[in-house]
Amino acid sequence: MRGFGLVALGTMTLASQIAAAPALAADLPEYAEPPAPITTPAPVSEWEGFYRGLHFGWSADDLEGQSGGVPYSMSDDGGFAGGGLGGYNWLFGNVMLGLEGDVVIHETKTTNAAANIGTDFIWDAGAYARLGYVWGRFMPFVTAGARMAEIHAHTLAPTLIQGDVVRHYGWSLGAGLEVAVFYPFRLRAEYLYTNYSQETYRYAGTTTSVDPETHQLRGAIVFALGDGFEEYPQTFLTAPGNSWSGFYGGLSAGAAFLSDDTTLAGLGAGTADGTSLGGGMFLGASAEWGRLVGGIDMDLSLRGGEQSVTIAGTIIDKEPMWDAHVRARLGYDAGHFLPFVAGGFAITQVHFTQAGTTAINVEPARGWTIGGGVDVAVTDRIFARLEYLHDEYQDVANALPAGATSFEPSVDTVRAGIAVRLP
Repeated sequence: MRGFGLVALGTMTLASQIAAAPALAADLPEYAEPPAPITTPAPVSEWEGFYRGLHFGWSADDLEGQSGGVPYSMSDDGGFAGGGLGGYNWLFGNVMLGLEGDVVIHETKTTNAAANIGTDFIWDAGAYARLGYVWGRFMPFVTAGARMAEIHAHTLAPTLIQGDVVRHYGWSLGAGLEVAVFYPFRLRAEYLYTNYSQETYRYAGTTTSVDPETHQLRGAIVFALGDGFEEYPQTFLTAPGNSWSGFYGGLSAGAAFLSDDTTLAGLGAGTADGTSLGGGMFLGASAEWGRLVGGIDMDLSLRGGEQSVTIAGTIIDKEPMWDAHVRARLGYDAGHFLPFVAGGFAITQVHFTQAGTTAINVEPARGWTIGGGVDVAVTDRIFARLEYLHDEYQDVANALPAGATSFEPSVDTVRAGIAVRLP
Protein backbone atom coordinates (compact mmCIF):
# COMPACT_ATOMS: atom_id res chain seq x y z
CA MET A 1 0.00 0.00 0.00
CA ARG A 2 2.79 2.34 0.85
CA GLY A 3 4.42 1.82 -2.61
CA PHE A 4 1.14 2.48 -4.36
CA GLY A 5 0.79 5.77 -2.47
CA LEU A 6 4.25 6.90 -3.49
CA VAL A 7 3.46 6.13 -7.13
CA ALA A 8 0.18 8.06 -6.92
CA LEU A 9 1.89 11.02 -5.32
CA GLY A 10 4.60 11.11 -8.05
CA THR A 11 2.00 10.92 -10.78
CA MET A 12 0.04 13.85 -9.32
CA THR A 13 3.23 15.94 -8.99
CA LEU A 14 4.21 15.30 -12.65
CA ALA A 15 0.71 16.17 -13.83
CA SER A 16 0.72 19.44 -11.91
CA GLN A 17 4.08 20.41 -13.46
CA ILE A 18 2.81 19.66 -16.95
CA ALA A 19 -0.32 21.70 -16.34
CA ALA A 20 1.76 24.64 -15.10
CA ALA A 21 4.12 24.56 -18.10
CA PRO A 22 2.03 26.92 -20.30
CA ALA A 23 1.84 29.45 -17.50
CA LEU A 24 5.59 29.30 -16.99
CA ALA A 25 6.15 29.70 -20.74
CA ALA A 26 3.93 32.77 -20.73
CA ASP A 27 6.19 34.33 -18.14
CA LEU A 28 9.33 33.87 -20.27
CA PRO A 29 10.59 36.94 -22.28
CA GLU A 30 9.60 37.06 -25.97
CA TYR A 31 12.27 37.41 -28.69
CA ALA A 32 11.51 39.22 -31.96
CA GLU A 33 12.26 37.45 -35.22
CA PRO A 34 15.59 38.51 -36.76
CA PRO A 35 15.14 41.44 -39.18
CA ALA A 36 15.24 40.76 -42.88
CA PRO A 37 18.65 41.50 -44.42
CA ILE A 38 18.94 44.99 -45.90
CA THR A 39 19.89 44.91 -49.57
CA THR A 40 20.83 47.84 -51.76
CA PRO A 41 21.05 47.89 -55.52
CA ALA A 42 24.49 47.33 -56.97
CA PRO A 43 26.08 50.71 -57.73
CA VAL A 44 26.10 51.81 -61.33
CA SER A 45 29.57 51.75 -62.85
CA GLU A 46 30.85 55.25 -63.58
CA TRP A 47 33.00 53.91 -66.42
CA GLU A 48 31.78 50.65 -67.94
CA GLY A 49 29.33 50.40 -70.81
CA PHE A 50 28.18 52.51 -73.75
CA TYR A 51 28.55 56.28 -73.88
CA ARG A 52 27.93 59.21 -76.24
CA GLY A 53 29.18 62.76 -76.19
CA LEU A 54 29.98 66.09 -77.82
CA HIS A 55 33.49 67.47 -78.22
CA PHE A 56 34.82 70.89 -79.16
CA GLY A 57 38.20 72.56 -79.23
CA TRP A 58 41.13 73.75 -81.32
CA SER A 59 42.81 72.15 -84.35
CA ALA A 60 46.00 73.10 -86.22
CA ASP A 61 47.41 71.70 -89.48
CA ASP A 62 50.94 71.26 -90.82
CA LEU A 63 51.36 70.34 -94.50
CA GLU A 64 54.29 69.47 -96.73
CA GLY A 65 54.51 68.47 -100.36
CA GLN A 66 55.50 69.49 -103.86
CA SER A 67 53.75 71.88 -106.24
CA GLY A 68 54.97 71.74 -109.83
CA GLY A 69 58.03 69.87 -108.61
CA VAL A 70 58.94 72.57 -106.05
CA PRO A 71 58.91 71.50 -102.35
CA TYR A 72 56.83 73.58 -99.94
CA SER A 73 55.56 73.55 -96.36
CA MET A 74 52.84 75.50 -94.58
CA SER A 75 50.87 75.62 -91.33
CA ASP A 76 47.99 77.59 -89.84
CA ASP A 77 47.24 79.35 -86.59
CA GLY A 78 44.52 76.86 -85.76
CA GLY A 79 40.77 77.10 -85.72
CA PHE A 80 37.58 75.67 -84.26
CA ALA A 81 36.90 71.93 -84.47
CA GLY A 82 33.90 70.11 -83.01
CA GLY A 83 31.63 67.12 -83.43
CA GLY A 84 30.33 63.97 -81.78
CA LEU A 85 31.78 60.80 -80.28
CA GLY A 86 30.60 57.43 -79.00
CA GLY A 87 32.06 54.20 -77.70
CA TYR A 88 32.12 51.34 -75.19
CA ASN A 89 34.32 50.68 -72.13
CA TRP A 90 35.23 47.38 -70.46
CA LEU A 91 36.65 47.31 -66.91
CA PHE A 92 39.15 44.72 -65.66
CA GLY A 93 39.71 45.74 -62.08
CA ASN A 94 40.98 49.31 -62.42
CA VAL A 95 42.12 48.87 -66.01
CA MET A 96 39.82 50.18 -68.74
CA LEU A 97 39.84 48.96 -72.34
CA GLY A 98 37.60 50.72 -74.83
CA LEU A 99 36.65 51.29 -78.45
CA GLU A 100 35.60 54.74 -79.69
CA GLY A 101 34.63 56.54 -82.88
CA ASP A 102 34.19 60.24 -83.65
CA VAL A 103 33.37 62.77 -86.37
CA VAL A 104 34.99 66.23 -86.45
CA ILE A 105 34.03 69.33 -88.45
CA HIS A 106 36.92 71.79 -88.99
CA GLU A 107 37.25 75.49 -89.80
CA THR A 108 41.00 75.58 -90.46
CA LYS A 109 42.85 76.92 -93.52
CA THR A 110 46.51 76.96 -94.59
CA THR A 111 48.27 79.05 -97.23
CA ASN A 112 51.72 79.37 -98.81
CA ALA A 113 52.03 82.43 -101.05
CA ALA A 114 55.39 81.40 -102.51
CA ALA A 115 54.01 78.04 -103.64
CA ASN A 116 50.67 79.63 -104.60
CA ILE A 117 48.65 77.02 -102.73
CA GLY A 118 45.98 77.02 -100.04
CA THR A 119 43.99 74.27 -98.34
CA ASP A 120 40.72 74.00 -96.42
CA PHE A 121 40.45 71.19 -93.85
CA ILE A 122 36.77 70.15 -94.05
CA TRP A 123 36.17 67.14 -91.78
CA ASP A 124 37.73 63.99 -90.39
CA ALA A 125 36.54 60.84 -88.62
CA GLY A 126 38.29 58.11 -86.67
CA ALA A 127 38.01 54.74 -84.96
CA TYR A 128 40.47 53.84 -82.23
CA ALA A 129 41.22 51.84 -79.10
CA ARG A 130 41.63 53.36 -75.63
CA LEU A 131 43.58 52.14 -72.58
CA GLY A 132 42.99 53.80 -69.23
CA TYR A 133 43.41 53.39 -65.48
CA VAL A 134 40.52 54.24 -63.15
CA TRP A 135 41.66 56.11 -60.04
CA GLY A 136 38.49 57.04 -58.18
CA ARG A 137 36.72 59.71 -60.21
CA PHE A 138 39.71 60.18 -62.52
CA MET A 139 40.80 58.13 -65.51
CA PRO A 140 43.97 59.04 -67.45
CA PHE A 141 44.08 57.25 -70.81
CA VAL A 142 46.00 56.81 -74.06
CA THR A 143 44.48 56.16 -77.46
CA ALA A 144 45.57 54.90 -80.90
CA GLY A 145 43.72 54.20 -84.13
CA ALA A 146 42.94 55.08 -87.75
CA ARG A 147 41.50 58.30 -89.22
CA MET A 148 40.18 59.63 -92.51
CA ALA A 149 40.07 63.31 -93.53
CA GLU A 150 38.71 65.35 -96.43
CA ILE A 151 40.80 68.34 -97.60
CA HIS A 152 40.29 70.85 -100.40
CA ALA A 153 43.17 72.58 -102.23
CA HIS A 154 43.29 75.68 -104.46
CA THR A 155 45.60 78.36 -105.86
CA LEU A 156 45.91 81.87 -104.40
CA ALA A 157 46.96 84.23 -107.24
CA PRO A 158 46.45 85.89 -109.63
CA THR A 159 42.93 84.43 -109.26
CA LEU A 160 41.65 81.67 -107.03
CA ILE A 161 41.50 78.46 -109.06
CA GLN A 162 39.80 75.61 -107.27
CA GLY A 163 41.39 72.19 -107.01
CA ASP A 164 40.35 68.71 -106.00
CA VAL A 165 38.67 67.59 -102.82
CA VAL A 166 40.64 64.52 -101.72
CA ARG A 167 40.36 62.03 -98.85
CA HIS A 168 43.48 61.21 -96.81
CA TYR A 169 43.91 58.16 -94.58
CA GLY A 170 46.25 57.93 -91.60
CA TRP A 171 46.93 56.97 -87.99
CA SER A 172 46.39 58.77 -84.67
CA LEU A 173 47.96 58.78 -81.22
CA GLY A 174 46.65 60.67 -78.22
CA ALA A 175 46.25 60.96 -74.46
CA GLY A 176 43.86 62.60 -72.05
CA LEU A 177 42.07 62.68 -68.73
CA GLU A 178 38.42 61.90 -68.05
CA VAL A 179 36.63 62.91 -64.84
CA ALA A 180 33.36 61.41 -63.51
CA VAL A 181 31.50 64.49 -62.28
CA PHE A 182 28.24 62.83 -61.23
CA TYR A 183 26.45 59.96 -62.88
CA PRO A 184 25.89 59.90 -65.82
CA PHE A 185 28.12 62.89 -66.73
CA ARG A 186 31.84 62.78 -67.42
CA LEU A 187 34.16 65.56 -68.60
CA ARG A 188 37.20 64.96 -70.80
CA ALA A 189 40.28 66.82 -71.97
CA GLU A 190 42.56 65.26 -74.60
CA TYR A 191 45.24 65.80 -77.22
CA LEU A 192 45.19 63.93 -80.55
CA TYR A 193 47.97 63.81 -83.16
CA THR A 194 47.23 62.44 -86.65
CA ASN A 195 49.60 61.73 -89.54
CA TYR A 196 47.80 61.37 -92.88
CA SER A 197 48.84 59.81 -96.17
CA GLN A 198 50.28 61.92 -98.97
CA GLU A 199 47.77 62.43 -101.80
CA THR A 200 47.88 64.18 -105.18
CA TYR A 201 45.77 67.19 -106.23
CA ARG A 202 45.39 68.52 -109.77
CA TYR A 203 44.36 72.06 -110.71
CA ALA A 204 45.45 74.87 -113.04
CA GLY A 205 47.46 72.39 -115.06
CA THR A 206 49.65 71.61 -112.05
CA THR A 207 50.08 68.43 -110.02
CA THR A 208 50.44 69.10 -106.30
CA SER A 209 51.15 66.61 -103.53
CA VAL A 210 49.84 67.26 -100.01
CA ASP A 211 51.14 65.41 -96.93
CA PRO A 212 49.19 66.69 -93.87
CA GLU A 213 49.36 66.19 -90.13
CA THR A 214 47.04 67.64 -87.49
CA HIS A 215 47.08 68.50 -83.80
CA GLN A 216 43.80 68.65 -81.89
CA LEU A 217 43.22 69.89 -78.34
CA ARG A 218 39.63 69.33 -77.30
CA GLY A 219 37.25 68.99 -74.42
CA ALA A 220 34.19 66.77 -74.31
CA ILE A 221 30.98 66.24 -72.38
CA VAL A 222 30.29 62.50 -72.14
CA PHE A 223 26.96 60.85 -71.23
CA ALA A 224 27.20 57.29 -69.86
CA LEU A 225 24.50 55.02 -71.31
CA GLY A 226 25.30 51.77 -69.41
CA ASP A 227 24.48 48.24 -70.63
CA GLY A 228 20.82 48.50 -71.52
CA PHE A 229 20.14 49.83 -67.99
CA GLU A 230 20.05 46.38 -66.36
CA GLU A 231 22.41 47.74 -63.69
CA TYR A 232 20.43 50.85 -62.83
CA PRO A 233 19.07 51.13 -59.27
CA GLN A 234 15.56 49.70 -59.10
CA THR A 235 14.06 53.03 -58.08
CA PHE A 236 14.80 54.29 -61.58
CA LEU A 237 13.10 51.35 -63.24
CA THR A 238 10.03 51.11 -61.03
CA ALA A 239 9.17 54.79 -60.80
CA PRO A 240 5.46 55.19 -61.69
CA GLY A 241 4.48 56.74 -64.99
CA ASN A 242 6.42 57.46 -68.14
CA SER A 243 8.61 60.57 -68.06
CA TRP A 244 10.31 62.21 -71.03
CA SER A 245 12.68 64.21 -68.80
CA GLY A 246 16.43 63.68 -68.94
CA PHE A 247 19.32 63.47 -71.38
CA TYR A 248 19.34 61.30 -74.48
CA GLY A 249 21.59 60.33 -77.40
CA GLY A 250 20.96 58.46 -80.64
CA LEU A 251 21.61 57.83 -84.34
CA SER A 252 19.56 59.02 -87.31
CA ALA A 253 19.36 58.57 -91.09
CA GLY A 254 17.21 60.18 -93.76
CA ALA A 255 16.82 62.00 -97.06
CA ALA A 256 17.22 65.71 -97.78
CA PHE A 257 15.53 67.46 -100.70
CA LEU A 258 17.75 70.33 -101.85
CA SER A 259 16.79 73.51 -103.70
CA ASP A 260 19.49 76.15 -104.36
CA ASP A 261 18.79 79.50 -105.98
CA THR A 262 21.94 80.18 -108.02
CA THR A 263 23.02 83.43 -109.65
CA LEU A 264 25.88 83.69 -112.15
CA ALA A 265 26.86 87.36 -112.53
CA GLY A 266 25.98 88.76 -115.94
CA LEU A 267 24.61 85.44 -117.20
CA GLY A 268 21.41 84.84 -115.25
CA ALA A 269 19.93 82.71 -112.48
CA GLY A 270 18.52 79.24 -111.98
CA THR A 271 17.46 76.67 -109.39
CA ALA A 272 19.29 73.40 -108.67
CA ASP A 273 17.13 70.63 -107.24
CA GLY A 274 18.28 67.24 -105.96
CA THR A 275 18.15 64.60 -103.24
CA SER A 276 20.82 63.80 -100.66
CA LEU A 277 21.04 60.80 -98.34
CA GLY A 278 22.83 61.04 -95.02
CA GLY A 279 23.15 59.93 -91.44
CA GLY A 280 24.63 61.04 -88.15
CA MET A 281 24.09 61.43 -84.43
CA PHE A 282 21.99 63.59 -82.12
CA LEU A 283 22.05 64.51 -78.43
CA GLY A 284 19.67 66.46 -76.26
CA ALA A 285 18.01 67.15 -72.94
CA SER A 286 14.34 67.51 -72.00
CA ALA A 287 12.39 68.70 -68.96
CA GLU A 288 8.70 68.07 -68.28
CA TRP A 289 6.16 70.46 -66.74
CA GLY A 290 2.88 68.62 -66.44
CA ARG A 291 2.16 67.47 -69.99
CA LEU A 292 4.47 70.02 -71.63
CA VAL A 293 8.00 68.91 -72.52
CA GLY A 294 10.72 71.40 -73.47
CA GLY A 295 14.38 70.95 -74.28
CA ILE A 296 17.47 71.44 -76.44
CA ASP A 297 18.46 69.14 -79.33
CA MET A 298 21.77 69.06 -81.28
CA ASP A 299 22.70 66.97 -84.32
CA LEU A 300 25.47 66.46 -86.88
CA SER A 301 25.07 64.55 -90.18
CA LEU A 302 27.33 63.65 -93.10
CA ARG A 303 25.65 63.76 -96.52
CA GLY A 304 26.13 62.51 -100.07
CA GLY A 305 24.43 63.20 -103.39
CA GLU A 306 24.57 65.67 -106.26
CA GLN A 307 22.39 68.33 -107.94
CA SER A 308 22.98 70.60 -110.92
CA VAL A 309 21.74 73.76 -112.64
CA THR A 310 22.40 75.15 -116.14
CA ILE A 311 22.73 78.93 -116.57
CA ALA A 312 23.43 80.32 -120.06
CA GLY A 313 25.01 77.01 -121.08
CA THR A 314 27.19 76.80 -117.95
CA ILE A 315 26.53 73.65 -115.88
CA ILE A 316 27.10 73.95 -112.13
CA ASP A 317 27.10 70.75 -110.06
CA LYS A 318 26.67 70.79 -106.25
CA GLU A 319 27.55 68.17 -103.66
CA PRO A 320 26.37 68.56 -100.02
CA MET A 321 28.96 67.46 -97.45
CA TRP A 322 27.51 67.91 -93.94
CA ASP A 323 24.99 69.83 -91.88
CA ALA A 324 24.36 70.51 -88.19
CA HIS A 325 21.56 72.00 -86.07
CA VAL A 326 21.06 73.40 -82.58
CA ARG A 327 17.31 73.60 -81.81
CA ALA A 328 14.86 74.32 -79.03
CA ARG A 329 12.00 71.78 -78.77
CA LEU A 330 8.49 71.96 -77.31
CA GLY A 331 6.30 68.87 -77.11
CA TYR A 332 3.23 67.33 -75.48
CA ASP A 333 3.46 64.16 -73.35
CA ALA A 334 0.82 61.78 -74.74
CA GLY A 335 2.05 58.71 -72.86
CA HIS A 336 4.12 56.62 -75.24
CA PHE A 337 4.07 59.43 -77.83
CA LEU A 338 5.72 62.85 -77.75
CA PRO A 339 4.70 65.06 -80.69
CA PHE A 340 6.92 68.15 -80.87
CA VAL A 341 7.89 71.26 -82.82
CA ALA A 342 11.46 72.55 -83.00
CA GLY A 343 13.42 75.50 -84.34
CA GLY A 344 16.85 77.09 -84.14
CA PHE A 345 20.25 77.46 -85.84
CA ALA A 346 21.49 75.53 -88.91
CA ILE A 347 24.87 75.31 -90.69
CA THR A 348 25.90 73.36 -93.80
CA GLN A 349 28.75 73.04 -96.31
CA VAL A 350 28.42 72.31 -100.03
CA HIS A 351 31.03 71.78 -102.78
CA PHE A 352 30.39 73.36 -106.17
CA THR A 353 31.77 72.35 -109.57
CA GLN A 354 31.56 74.10 -112.92
CA ALA A 355 31.38 71.34 -115.54
CA GLY A 356 34.72 70.87 -117.23
CA THR A 357 36.65 72.42 -114.33
CA THR A 358 37.59 71.25 -110.84
CA ALA A 359 35.66 71.41 -107.57
CA ILE A 360 35.02 74.63 -105.70
CA ASN A 361 34.60 74.92 -101.98
CA VAL A 362 32.63 77.73 -100.31
CA GLU A 363 32.45 78.89 -96.74
CA PRO A 364 29.87 77.05 -94.63
CA ALA A 365 26.38 78.55 -95.04
CA ARG A 366 24.54 79.56 -91.85
CA GLY A 367 20.82 79.95 -91.40
CA TRP A 368 17.72 78.88 -89.47
CA THR A 369 15.68 75.70 -89.18
CA ILE A 370 12.11 74.84 -88.18
CA GLY A 371 10.23 71.55 -88.10
CA GLY A 372 8.37 68.96 -86.10
CA GLY A 373 8.04 65.27 -85.42
CA VAL A 374 7.14 62.60 -82.92
CA ASP A 375 9.13 60.51 -80.44
CA VAL A 376 7.72 57.04 -79.70
CA ALA A 377 8.67 55.19 -76.50
CA VAL A 378 9.77 51.65 -77.40
CA THR A 379 10.78 50.79 -73.81
CA ASP A 380 11.07 52.95 -70.70
CA ARG A 381 14.54 54.09 -71.85
CA ILE A 382 14.59 53.63 -75.65
CA PHE A 383 12.59 55.71 -78.11
CA ALA A 384 12.27 56.06 -81.88
CA ARG A 385 11.98 59.37 -83.70
CA LEU A 386 10.43 60.49 -86.99
CA GLU A 387 10.77 64.17 -87.95
CA TYR A 388 10.74 66.80 -90.68
CA LEU A 389 13.08 69.83 -90.89
CA HIS A 390 13.06 72.87 -93.18
CA ASP A 391 16.36 74.82 -93.40
CA GLU A 392 16.88 78.23 -94.98
CA TYR A 393 20.46 79.47 -95.43
CA GLN A 394 22.03 82.84 -96.15
CA ASP A 395 23.56 83.73 -99.52
CA VAL A 396 27.12 82.45 -99.96
CA ALA A 397 29.37 83.83 -102.70
CA ASN A 398 32.44 82.61 -104.54
CA ALA A 399 34.03 82.74 -107.99
CA LEU A 400 33.69 80.16 -110.75
CA PRO A 401 35.70 80.37 -113.98
CA ALA A 402 32.47 81.57 -115.66
CA GLY A 403 32.15 84.47 -113.22
CA ALA A 404 31.10 85.53 -109.73
CA THR A 405 28.50 83.19 -108.32
CA SER A 406 26.12 83.29 -105.36
CA PHE A 407 24.06 80.47 -103.87
CA GLU A 408 21.10 80.45 -101.45
CA PRO A 409 20.48 76.89 -100.25
CA SER A 410 17.10 75.65 -99.01
CA VAL A 411 16.73 72.10 -97.64
CA ASP A 412 13.78 69.91 -96.61
CA THR A 413 14.77 66.82 -94.62
CA VAL A 414 12.84 63.73 -93.50
CA ARG A 415 14.69 61.42 -91.13
CA ALA A 416 14.20 58.65 -88.58
CA GLY A 417 16.28 57.77 -85.54
CA ILE A 418 16.64 55.59 -82.45
CA ALA A 419 17.88 56.88 -79.09
CA VAL A 420 18.55 55.92 -75.48
CA ARG A 421 17.21 58.18 -72.73
CA LEU A 422 19.01 58.58 -69.42
CA PRO A 423 17.05 58.53 -66.14
